[in-house]
Amino acid sequence: MSNFYGQYIGFGVGGAAAAGTPFLGLRGVFAGGEGPTNTMDYVTISTTGDATDFGNLSSAVAHPAGCAGADSTRGIFGGGYPFTNAIDYITIATIGDANDFGNMQVTNKGRYGLSSGTRGIIGGGGDVLNEIDYVTMASLGNASDFGDMNIAKAAAGGVSNLTRGITMGGYAPSGGYAQAIDYITIATPGNSAVFGNLNEPRGQGGSCENETRGVLMGGNPGGSTTNAIDYVTIATTGNASDFGNMDANQKYCMGTSNNIRGINGGNIPTANKIAYLVIASLGDANDFGNMTVACFNPAACSGISIG
Repeated sequence: MSNFYGQYIGFGVGGAAAAGTPFLGLRGVFAGGEGPTNTMDYVTISTTGDATDFGNLSSAVAHPAGCAGADSTRGIFGGGYPFTNAIDYITIATIGDANDFGNMQVTNKGRYGLSSGTRGIIGGGGDVLNEIDYVTMASLGNASDFGDMNIAKAAAGGVSNLTRGITMGGYAPSGGYAQAIDYITIATPGNSAVFGNLNEPRGQGGSCENETRGVLMGGNPGGSTTNAIDYVTIATTGNASDFGNMDANQKYCMGTSNNIRGINGGNIPTANKIAYLVIASLGDANDFGNMTVACFNPAACSGISIG
């Protein structure tokens, strides 16, 4: 079976479309961030180097949620601060400004995003909501109700494969940070269920995945920053394991991947920094390059880089 993560997998440019339902690809896009800013940057994930300007979101927002789908051609970014329910979309292969996709059910920031390629999921939020929304990635329109999170939380890390979506950590209603990992079956609307626990409570980290493994990078364990990297096997419930360390302590960051390499961009304290790791190989992250503007709390997604 062909890898489902995209038309341009591996360390090269271009190529024929792969079979399956891809939702990741060679080009990584970062969008928005504290300021707030409407800037979107892009990188080629299989190389290292500084980001290039992609275009602008429809408005300047911090802490939007992002995911990609529709055969890895479309990225969406939902919510953000100033509080909004707007969802923007981009065609990842085409440099330019974002367009209106529709609206979320709620006005919020700090939501997580993940995708099966066909269905995009946006959940949780800065008012510590437990609501989960979904959209059909290929069809413009407003989000619909999916169900509720097992624990209401904001700033969780979202990862997925073709069937299962997972949220890791986050900011909990008690005012502390959550250790819980929850999961949903993306094709079946309903409430999330318990998956396991992180190695420590934390939120506001960056997340990425390949077809088997989900990774949470950095984050806020409660009034500080961490360089810890945790990982889970998406298909198997259970607690997270140690992956390695980021090259610096960081929080308020966001990640994406091309199925082989994960990247993590925008953070406190080094706001324009991008780091990378190889998802299949446990170990520490390395320097990738810099974003075009210094910001934190961006959204991220990836997809094909040639139309």
